[in-house]
Amino acid sequence: MGSLKITVLFASSDREEYVAFQSIVTAQGYPFLLRYPESIGEIDSLLQAGVVDIVVTDLKFQNGSFADWLFLWPFPFVLLADYNDRDRIDDIIKDMSCGFLIRDAERRHLEVLPILVKKVLRDHEARKHQSLELQVREQQYLDLVQALPDVVYSVDENGYFTFVNDAVRELGYEPVELIGKHFTVILEPEEVPKVSRSIVLKQFEGKVTGPTNAPKLFDERRRGPRKTTGLEVRLRTKKRDSFPPKGEGERIGMVISYGEVDAAGFFEKEKGAGIKLKGSVGIIHDITQRKAEQELLKEALKEKNLLLKEIHHRVKNNLQIISSLLNLQRGYIRDPEDAKLFLDSQMQVRSMAILHEHLYQGDRISRIDMRSYLKTLCENLFEAYGAYTQGVKLDFQVEEIIFDITTATPLGLLVNELVSNSLKYAFPGQQEGTITVQLFTAKDTCILMVTDDGVGLPEEFRKDQSATLGYQLIHALIEQLEGTLETLPQRGTAYQICFPYRSR
Repeated sequence: MGSLKITVLFASSDREEYVAFQSIVTAQGYPFLLRYPESIGEIDSLLQAGVVDIVVTDLKFQNGSFADWLFLWPFPFVLLADYNDRDRIDDIIKDMSCGFLIRDAERRHLEVLPILVKKVLRDHEARKHQSLELQVREQQYLDLVQALPDVVYSVDENGYFTFVNDAVRELGYEPVELIGKHFTVILEPEEVPKVSRSIVLKQFEGKVTGPTNAPKLFDERRRGPRKTTGLEVRLRTKKRDSFPPKGEGERIGMVISYGEVDAAGFFEKEKGAGIKLKGSVGIIHDITQRKAEQELLKEALKEKNLLLKEIHHRVKNNLQIISSLLNLQRGYIRDPEDAKLFLDSQMQVRSMAILHEHLYQGDRISRIDMRSYLKTLCENLFEAYGAYTQGVKLDFQVEEIIFDITTATPLGLLVNELVSNSLKYAFPGQQEGTITVQLFTAKDTCILMVTDDGVGLPEEFRKDQSATLGYQLIHALIEQLEGTLETLPQRGTAYQICFPYRSR
């Protein structure tokens, strides 16, 4: 306000009060220009012309009609009241843009009236400035919402659109045509029973779901962890003749669109009524392209798995052919020791063939269940060496452990070599016995134990084990597993191999 004159419309029923206030203003040098109106018509003319900054009046001017009319205006004023007017003061004084003074018989209230006038004007200006800032901020937020590529909407408590941003044009709709319509107009009909509050919540009456199992709703009213997120819906697009023949317009008009919805309710506190639900706000993100890409990835992964299965199948077949060739060749060998070497090689090849067979038959291309694999491997060894007819039994104690092919391959060859040694040397002369195979985990270590209750290894084999191909192969496989080998002191032969266990 500064040094500018402040025009005060002094509409008092007591003209002498006006004269007294004029004297105070003049004597104290307040920058006030006082106007004393004679009628309501004159007041209306002055206010409409915008030449009045603030009004000072009482409840008796023009028989009180002006005061009743004034509080309807967004206009700053000061009410001069008597003590017996206190009941009406509360009805008239509504906000910071007005104030009141209780009259004093000696007119001392006029001494403080200039201070109250300036305070009311400052409050009024502050409120106008704040209101302007709010309008600017609201416009900024609105511009931001309109610029978003996602559909932003709000619906009332009955599910009717109260706001939709311009992004809805990507579905073929104009925002204005959706206002006042139910949100179901933009959903495919079969989606409505799945996501509509009025339908879905009937199925949950009397049930406690918690945030995790809470239903997902398009017109959500809950906040916090129970609000709807990640809801996928099929959106109904609207075809238009004005769509371009190619490009994005064609996609919108013809392709089924998926939407990912985040929605939450908003509320209003009402005096004496607690919390009243008012509606919902939400965001719809177009994930049509993402869905298409996901389908392509699924198809590519399916083709990859089929290809890997086919590779494992062909590798298995080739290994079986090699095993069969070794078996045929073994039939022409007269030296029993040479025949054993061919059998050992045949079973090593066979162990890898069984591994690839389990890989292509399993659900997980890169993982293998060691229990099933080693059981098949041991049964094949027992059959190949005629152990069942000899009376040798298999004690199989292997946990269900999953390994990838880089661990399963050396582990399978290791079991093949150790069990083969027991079958060849532990039970001479049709001696009966038991070979035990154990595989288990202990924290971060995997333990393989292969034992038998036979006569043990031959003396010549124990003296110079390092010179044998089998011994060299065992240690090479243990090194590949980053493990250690220990021979246990017991009847027969007992090997314990420990290697790091990494859970898959």
